[in-house]
Amino acid sequence: MNIHVEKQGGKIAVHSPYNSLFVKSARKLGGSWSGGCWIFPDHAEELVRESLRKYYGTDGTDEAAMVIVRVVLGLPVAPSAVQMLTFGGFPVAQVFGRDSGAKLGDGVAIVEGGFSSHGSRKNYYLIWSEGTTVQMALPTVALDRLDVHKSVERYDVVGDATPSGKEPPKRTRETVEAEIGELWDRLRALQEELDEL
Repeated sequence: MNIHVEKQGGKIAVHSPYNSLFVKSARKLGGSWSGGCWIFPDHAEELVRESLRKYYGTDGTDEAAMVIVRVVLGLPVAPSAVQMLTFGGFPVAQVFGRDSGAKLGDGVAIVEGGFSSHGSRKNYYLIWSEGTTVQMALPTVALDRLDVHKSVERYDVVGDATPSGKEPPKRTRETVEAEIGELWDRLRALQEELDEL
């Protein structure tokens, strides 16, 4: 993960890959996009570094723990509203027009299924088939935000992508307990649906 933070004339410049969650955070921290990087007030440096660690797993002072994730998608929850699909803020696929087709995010591989563009010239959106499966490298900190994505049926960590052989950190107990709670809720809903048949 290539993250670079430098001081430039009383400001902080941040070079980082695109992450939609970091973009929202950057705007809240007074950042502005200029010349291919984010520019922040000098006094916000620690807050910016904290945000980088939250969304990228590093602030550029060390390597982020990375994993290879295989994600299986269900049907789009609100298909006409999606122009870019992200996991943990990192782009998976995006459309730029009705006839543009879909452009995959950096390092994304389609294992099964696929993406396409759909809609009208003015109201275009990304579509995919149920069961579409992608594989990509993500920082481990992004895993906590994968399970809340409404279109994700399931995901599996299939390998380590951490540079220099650094061991990826384990998920927290709270994260695992929250996932178990969501699964129980889903099972109860399925049982109710089955009972009504």
